[in-house]
Amino acid sequence: MNWDQIRKNWPECKSQVKQHWSKLTEGDIASINGDRAILQRRLTERLGSTKEQAEKDSEKALKDAQA
Repeated sequence: MNWDQIRKNWPECKSQVKQHWSKLTEGDIASINGDRAILQRRLTERLGSTKEQAEKDSEKALKDAQA
């Protein structure tokens, strides 16, 4: 699965995002809507992650979703 597929299948994928990052709010999840850049911004805002860490975390989540 790639980010285009995640965007297309967001309703199915967002539960995994909620599980992976429980500090994200329902509003965060809704605004992300499968967009990697928005996910990364929310990770930096809510979790205090650096931009680099948010990029790594979002890529790891993509790989985990493929498993």
